[in-house]
Amino acid sequence: MLRAAFGKVCVTPEERAPLQGYDPDMFIAQPPDDVQDDLFARLLLLDDGRSRHVLVSFDCCLANEQPFLARHSQGKTGEFREFRNTFPEGTRGAWSIAAGTTEQCVSVHATHTHSAPEQFGEKYTNRVTEKLIQLTNELQPVRLRAAEGSCGISVNRRPKLAPNESLPVERSMHFLMLETPEGMPLGGIVNCAVHPTSVNNPRNRVSPEMVGLAMARLEQHYGGGFVSLFLQGFSGDIGPKGFSFAIMEDTYPLVTSLADQLYMSIAETAGRLQPVPEHPLAGASRITSLKAQEGYPVQQVDTELRALRLGDIVLLSSSCEVFGSYASRLRERCSSQRLVLSGVSNGYTSYLPSPEAFTDGLGGYELNASPYSEEACSVFLREAEELIKEVSP
Repeated sequence: MLRAAFGKVCVTPEERAPLQGYDPDMFIAQPPDDVQDDLFARLLLLDDGRSRHVLVSFDCCLANEQPFLARHSQGKTGEFREFRNTFPEGTRGAWSIAAGTTEQCVSVHATHTHSAPEQFGEKYTNRVTEKLIQLTNELQPVRLRAAEGSCGISVNRRPKLAPNESLPVERSMHFLMLETPEGMPLGGIVNCAVHPTSVNNPRNRVSPEMVGLAMARLEQHYGGGFVSLFLQGFSGDIGPKGFSFAIMEDTYPLVTSLADQLYMSIAETAGRLQPVPEHPLAGASRITSLKAQEGYPVQQVDTELRALRLGDIVLLSSSCEVFGSYASRLRERCSSQRLVLSGVSNGYTSYLPSPEAFTDGLGGYELNASPYSEEACSVFLREAEELIKEVSP
């Protein structure tokens, strides 16, 4: 019997906060004046009597405990940008101890909002620790239902970080509902691909962006303490419809409009919820070394892949900002499996462009910032496929 418990803690900064997403040395929030919306960490504890797993959806840009060196966004040879660690080293380990499981069974997902602090200290990560301890006493039997739909706000953003309808886009949406055996909703998981980059003019505001606002609206709809985790998809080249950095006025009205549209996509998807067959939980992880481009300080970049089986669904997570077309490729390779694909998880290891992006000549910010060579594409696909099959029923 699968048991679960959901939790939610506020992680809104209470002190001066350089913001990740653009330039933390330039865009700095001064709470409470610059807090547009609250930030949250949403938690799901799962236990089937054989193993225990934790999902953490955190309103932050990245999910790394170690700094990461990215190439210069303009592609300047020999110039790099260091992304500082979002969480203190050992955070995931502390969360695993609090939950009564191993670090390999804790998966940390950044919602990828670009309007959150660059770093969250122990003041905030300890709130998650305390909530996980509490949740170990709140596990209850659940049943799982799931549905697939389409995200109405996703659009390809290459090569100018602006909507480009001429390029393919990953619009897959997944909604997983966990409820009591009697059918009372307890919480859910929403997964789709879209860059939360639409808070602009000014940029020094704290907000979970359209994805967090949509989760809040979904939680309000179900009520009763319902908690909805957002798992960012393979969104490396996917942005929000209607947004461009060329817009000169305050974009927050667009943010709320995008949140409403995203909520409607989720609500439409929820109308197709169907029971998920029961299978034991199963998890696996691996470090995948991807070949770097010439001129990068190391020859290979260690990236992290994690897989978790929930019923007949496999959640695959990558530490990369994975381009959207990998989703269709993996679904073709693993056609017998229902896949939920998440990026910017369990660390941060920059953009992983698609094979076609390496050869289409469009270039763009993502290609400039990526440390990877074209050879990395096939290695990622092979390793991801193997991991999916390792946990598949």
